Amino acid sequence: MGLKLKITALSLGLLLVGCGSTSKNLSKVDGEFIYPSMPILEESVFVWNENESEALNVVKMAQPAGIGNSLRDYQDGTQASIGQIGGLSGLVDAGFGFWSSGLFTVVQGESLRAGVNNAVEFNPAIVDVVNKNDVSINGAPSYKLVRNYIAQKVKAAIAIEHPDVTWGGVYSVHSGVEKNDLFLVFNDEASCRKNRSLMRGEVDTKPIAVRKLSDVFIDGPNENGTYCGFSFDLSITYTTESDDIVIVAESLYAPYFVEALVNHYDGYVVVPDYYKFSSKSVMRTKYAYVSKSGEKLLFENPSK
Repeated sequence: MGLKLKITALSLGLLLVGCGSTSKNLSKVDGEFIYPSMPILEESVFVWNENESEALNVVKMAQPAGIGNSLRDYQDGTQASIGQIGGLSGLVDAGFGFWSSGLFTVVQGESLRAGVNNAVEFNPAIVDVVNKNDVSINGAPSYKLVRNYIAQKVKAAIAIEHPDVTWGGVYSVHSGVEKNDLFLVFNDEASCRKNRSLMRGEVDTKPIAVRKLSDVFIDGPNENGTYCGFSFDLSITYTTESDDIVIVAESLYAPYFVEALVNHYDGYVVVPDYYKFSSKSVMRTKYAYVSKSGEKLLFENPSK
């Protein structure tokens, strides 16, 4: 099974990382960086199992990227969990006046330090089955085409609940291209502050960093501005029997947008019953499930 690919941590989803050397290893043609192709983590072809739920089949497509390793089917799908975290007695409401439907709550406290197994942890993750030719150059999956394909679908999903968000570019961090990262910039202060408030567990009033994008991103413009972002780890896990490929995009550092992603992404999103979004808190749902274009799929034995 392939290893989970992780990008360099971006503190609180802000542009606080330094300039790396990875971009110096990329060649340029007509002033544009030439990005590497993406590997397919599993050599075997994924075969759908009709004796398992649709949700579990989706998770098994994503498991080489570290998504849902502990999930299975249940007689009652509302019992699905990625594992015990231990002592979660401190449930509190997000309480900042912008959390929409109440599907998610915030868990805080020292209990988060105990009972968390890195082997089963993951954040909400897109699983998208795509025609290989649509995201390939010369027969090989293109990192940049995969990145941009997922980015456009993410923005379309978020725009349904957040139509006023001002989006910047779609970029790759200097230190992240070898690890297949995607960074979607949003550059309006209101969205940035709401996201940081959820990250920190308190209303954010601190100054927002101003950075030059070219210092942070390989293909960023040479201009200053106030920016936040929604980032993802990208992987290709399998080829299917119809010769499509499975793209997995695990969300990072933007809890403010996750609910819209789950509700409106045109495809699958695997949702754990809890996941970390900062060092102090995690998000929690009642149970793990898969969203299929907004429809909730349970990890439930199909023979039930």
